[in-house]
Amino acid sequence: MITQILLVLAVAVSWLSLDAFAQAQGAEDEPILQDQKAKNSYAVGVQVGNKLKVPSMDLDAESVARGVKDALTGAETLLDEAAMNAALEALRADIRMKQAEALKQLAEKNKKEGEAFLAENKTKEGVVTLESGLQYKVLKAGDGKKPTADDTVVTHYRGTLTDGTEFDNSLARNRPATFGLKQVIKGWSEGLQLMPVGSKWQLFIPSSLAYGEIGPRGPGRSKIGPNATLLFEVELLSVQDTVGENAQASASALADIRFSFKLDPRVFGGTYGGERWVSPATYTTTLDTVEARVAGVGSKGSLENMNAKWIPSDPEMVTVTPSEGNEVKIIVHRVGESKLTVASQGISKELAIKAEHKGEAMQVEIAQTQ
Repeated sequence: MITQILLVLAVAVSWLSLDAFAQAQGAEDEPILQDQKAKNSYAVGVQVGNKLKVPSMDLDAESVARGVKDALTGAETLLDEAAMNAALEALRADIRMKQAEALKQLAEKNKKEGEAFLAENKTKEGVVTLESGLQYKVLKAGDGKKPTADDTVVTHYRGTLTDGTEFDNSLARNRPATFGLKQVIKGWSEGLQLMPVGSKWQLFIPSSLAYGEIGPRGPGRSKIGPNATLLFEVELLSVQDTVGENAQASASALADIRFSFKLDPRVFGGTYGGERWVSPATYTTTLDTVEARVAGVGSKGSLENMNAKWIPSDPEMVTVTPSEGNEVKIIVHRVGESKLTVASQGISKELAIKAEHKGEAMQVEIAQTQ
């Protein structure tokens, strides 16, 4: 928030007209928008003001205007750099405190309203309340297979809040949604495991089985607040064969993998201006060890979520540790030759690792052999 605001201010300062600003400091009855330049400047000022006018930020308009004026004129500022940094940090702390308090109050409000809704809802005809607090109502009975916690399901659904606000709808996208039941909120996982394929249910999910007091993260989730009770109308279309279909897809994707290697800026300094992906990779360093990161990406997918195993032929020379997402960190400890096998679902890929002395440095080559 603060970074965005300061950026907006910086852009605005570069646009503001000093003449128009000086006119604005005159008597209120004096015309200040005498030409297009003045109008442009005023419009920018209004935009800046609107950006700064948020409930969690308590600012003095006259002091803001004085700061803009001093910056434009190059006048000596009333605060030195250290004092300004301290003031901005105090502002950030104040904003965080106010936002946390507002979030706490909203969470308490949502929890009370959700509990009241569920208490009334459980008395309605056809509504079943489970021990966990999850409530459901059968809209259409199905007679197909019931999924397990390890299964992946294909569904159509519509999600709303207790006041009717819609936050998601697969029908509106005209595309069924596919989920692994270990990847969804607890209320969804519990409810879907009770549903036979072909059925359509309403799920009434308390916040403890949804996103809790923190609320959801990520884009498109802003309508769901902390401690929100969620309502879903869910139709279970099918259960995927996770043992057969998913294993086959995983093996097919691994067979298509081509590896890339990320150069470590700690090793190369400014040579490459930061990290970049290359294939194959050659590392030269005077350090005792070389650290690299490797990821596999192909047209059919990547190694992520494939449960791939990374097996070095010489664990004393090469060790492998998880890094981020689809990446692992390869650490080469000494000179020599080794192989690194990546295996998943009966398919494997092999990387050749060769380390040798180059004067006082150690050079490491990593390349895909198959």
